[in-house]
Amino acid sequence: MLQRFIYFSLVLIMGIWIIPAHAQAPDWQVNPNDYLFQMTVSSVVVIDCEESTDPDDMLGAFVNGELRGFTRLNQVVSDRNLGFLVLYSNQVADETVTFEFYDASADMLMTLDNEETFLSDAILGNSASPYLMTDNFISDEISLDIQWNSISEDTPVGTLIGTLAGNDENDGETYTFSLTNETYPNVNPWFTIQNGNELYGNAQLQPGTWPVSVTVDDGSGCLFNGAVFITIVDGDFSTHPHSIATAPLRVNENEPGGTQILELSALNFYGDPLDNSNLDYAI
Repeated sequence: MLQRFIYFSLVLIMGIWIIPAHAQAPDWQVNPNDYLFQMTVSSVVVIDCEESTDPDDMLGAFVNGELRGFTRLNQVVSDRNLGFLVLYSNQVADETVTFEFYDASADMLMTLDNEETFLSDAILGNSASPYLMTDNFISDEISLDIQWNSISEDTPVGTLIGTLAGNDENDGETYTFSLTNETYPNVNPWFTIQNGNELYGNAQLQPGTWPVSVTVDDGSGCLFNGAVFITIVDGDFSTHPHSIATAPLRVNENEPGGTQILELSALNFYGDPLDNSNLDYAI
């Protein structure tokens, strides 16, 4: 009987030993009466590029490690789980606020990338456009640095249109851009992306202002879809002056008036020289 008891006790102890420990939901508490000022944040939380949909997830705000406000993401607005967070302070402004997120399904607490400066009565986000809390800032803006002020409908295939860029608060990330045909299927085939971020003409262009659907990958597993707008105008730019190139000549001092000092040539939209015999220059 004693041997059985010892064996049973050993199995029980070993069983308890190998059970993984789980964290508990944070016991966050804040007394608003302890503070004079407040600001509000209406937010969603994105972790590993997926937006939280768990009403038991929690968001906390801290100043120097002290809890200053918390909320659950249990307010559903337009099928999105929002947290309406009230932050408290005894200073009107200038305290640095950091944020922590409790993932209820993973039973895990994590520090988010966001950092804000407290300002009394300030409002960040709203139910229609909530403030984004995340563990990995992804580009929320795509821009196109246009190579030319105007793009002709006769722009040859293979012409560099512009360079794509993203806006990301994480330093050192490399963006890769791609065209997505789902949003604007009739426009995107006119273009192609080369060298990761260079947009080139890929077909005959049509006059108008067109949206080009672009996806950017920040290299950390997060994607963002956006659009850049390109204006294409009528006309054959290959035969019209677009800029002037100068070739300075060596001229000695005290040369008489009428001595040639420059040689001018006109370039078209594509940088090709035009026939000077058909052009007049004026100062």
